[in-house]
Amino acid sequence: MDVADELPDDFIVEIKKALLEEKEDAVLIGEVWEDASNKVAYDQLRQYFWGDELDAVMNYPFREALLDFALEKASPTNVLQRLLSLCENYPAQQWLGNMNLIGSHDRTRILTRLGEAPNHHVDKENFILDEESYAKAKKRLVQLCAIQMSFPGVPCIYYGDEAGVQGYEDPHNRKTYPWGNEDQELLSDFRNLTALRDREDVFKRGKWLPYQSDTEVLVYSRYFDGIYIHCFFNQKDHDYPLEGLFEKELNALDPLTKKTISGNQVLLKPKGYAFIKTSAPLKANWLKPMGPVY
Repeated sequence: MDVADELPDDFIVEIKKALLEEKEDAVLIGEVWEDASNKVAYDQLRQYFWGDELDAVMNYPFREALLDFALEKASPTNVLQRLLSLCENYPAQQWLGNMNLIGSHDRTRILTRLGEAPNHHVDKENFILDEESYAKAKKRLVQLCAIQMSFPGVPCIYYGDEAGVQGYEDPHNRKTYPWGNEDQELLSDFRNLTALRDREDVFKRGKWLPYQSDTEVLVYSRYFDGIYIHCFFNQKDHDYPLEGLFEKELNALDPLTKKTISGNQVLLKPKGYAFIKTSAPLKANWLKPMGPVY
């Protein structure tokens, strides 16, 4: 539902009733840019999650937290604290139904943001990132996609982000899809990560367990039916070794490559990420659990 903030609560209630009369298992997702649990619009506390209105919202706070992580404007722990606050505020079903977006038709294209394009004195209609900035933006975007596909909720890709489309705010962010001129490397990364999400029930149905640390790595685990997938994301532009993750040496599985790996010796590449699939929980002394939660 577009611009839910501009619609009165009683109108949204009637929309939801009509929707369920048409299809009893239909869901209503609303456009709300802030924390929808305590949103105030026109001096009214909105009733989105009181049971009769929205099933979920567009998760713009998720997007902003991930951007701050990628651009190094917030520490990994700060980012997780913001996401955990959102998780605590939302009813469980709304949290799990959130439309987790990175790109949006109402914002500057994500590659343009991640490439740190200038905001002033620029020809926005024709601007394209230089080769170095584009490479940096791509690496950041693939990492954010890895977070998006391993996170609770419903991941949503804005068309063209996976193919390399750039652009400033509307109308420049609504260019047509570049048929025949896609960035094939970026497209391949997106395909691999979306396929991983599709085949791993842990990512679709598992609990989310975030960890606090004083490192440059964002860490959380997903857990379902006796299986963990531990997720690590390197914020910095240098290698970061992960050691002492488990109580004892063990072999684990990289669910992306489907290869066996050593669970206690993992090297994160610059702006890289790693997934470790195992039946063992994390026991690193440099990690402090912040959950468990949904």
